Amino acid sequence: MFLSLHVFVAEGMEHDSSNVVSGSPPVVGKHKTLEERGHAHENSGVFSQYAQEWYGLSFYGYGDVSYTYNFNSPSTGINNLRGFDVGSNAVRLHLAQFVLDRKATTEGNWLDRFGARLKFNIGSDSRTVGGTNVGNDADFQEHYLQYLAPIGKGVNIQVGRINSLIGFEVLESPYNLNYSRSFLFNLGQPFTTVGVRLTYQFNHYFTLSMAAINSVTSQRNAFIRHVKPGKLVPISFRHPKLETAISFTPHESIHVTLYGLYGFIDGPPGTPGGNRIQGGGFVHIEPVPHVELALEAYYANQEDSSPLSSGKNARWNGVAGYATYEFTPKWSIRMRAELFEDAGGSVTCLGVAAPPKSNVCFGATSNTSAPPLAQTLWETTATLEFQASPRLISRLEFRYDKSNKNAFQVGNRPANHQETLALEFITLF
Repeated sequence: MFLSLHVFVAEGMEHDSSNVVSGSPPVVGKHKTLEERGHAHENSGVFSQYAQEWYGLSFYGYGDVSYTYNFNSPSTGINNLRGFDVGSNAVRLHLAQFVLDRKATTEGNWLDRFGARLKFNIGSDSRTVGGTNVGNDADFQEHYLQYLAPIGKGVNIQVGRINSLIGFEVLESPYNLNYSRSFLFNLGQPFTTVGVRLTYQFNHYFTLSMAAINSVTSQRNAFIRHVKPGKLVPISFRHPKLETAISFTPHESIHVTLYGLYGFIDGPPGTPGGNRIQGGGFVHIEPVPHVELALEAYYANQEDSSPLSSGKNARWNGVAGYATYEFTPKWSIRMRAELFEDAGGSVTCLGVAAPPKSNVCFGATSNTSAPPLAQTLWETTATLEFQASPRLISRLEFRYDKSNKNAFQVGNRPANHQETLALEFITLF
């Protein structure tokens, strides 16, 4: 979710938006970080031509709705082990997102060095996003203040709730290559953090972000908010942690990011939790025009957080590969294949068969999760994207899931596979 590797950069450090096709959603190679992809929407015609400017403030957002058909026809109506596309054979009003943004800049007077962002969501995904919830279907995903300190080329300081630095995929669907989220993102990575983040771009090739955080939210928060509806306190709020990311661009067509997280994280139910070490990264290349390739891998280990392993240490790791081919400025095909291992049974099958119904395995009830499973998952996804207009993105996606355990469901029976077909519509404003 590499939000702040090139966050509102100082003068002379602006990202290059010249590669963005007007009216096209920025894809990974065009803008290597989430912030760049988001600003491409604001600045290249997808968001900005519909945004309104008041005294340096920008207002923009998107709406997201989908229908997912599950060939297993599970009696629960739940797509197992999914995070956002959880409804089987059902329409889902994912999200309406509204962003109010003031960009910090070195131009103008000293007040122009201050910035802020407020990102508000309303919709079914709010229960899973991990922001500051103000209701079952509403949350402030991001809310932070920013200052560009006049040190060197400019140190970007952000304070508040921000999307995590960890991961290749992100919370915002328009910025991802596929409709559904990967197991790597959905099951094993943090979504948002609260703390202080510093970002410095040394030169055109190298950028470093470091954050001292005291709150990490992830897929597990959706379960906590169900069993403890009156407690919306994020996980591990009083335990300091360190999050970091290093971005390296040796060539305009090659981008490498390494990321890491260390600190105390609460464990799954029945475990005390402990220190987590999570490290990994991704590489993205654009070998020829209209073709983009990416590879992500990470490893995570957390003390006293496995309900199954004799040593009580939880371990999960995975690898995912992506390939995109753009037929025309409006049509593209996006492929993903991944392998994910939950060796300690600590991050999969935590959900219950009640809203938000995320990360659910066979055997879950409306009040209890399925028994923990130490399992290996793999999936392949093919997404056809069509952009009918600068405001409208549509995606048709087929996905095949597989487990070495019976984590999925066919009718009323357990199964080790799941196939879904989804249609998504996104409108940008």
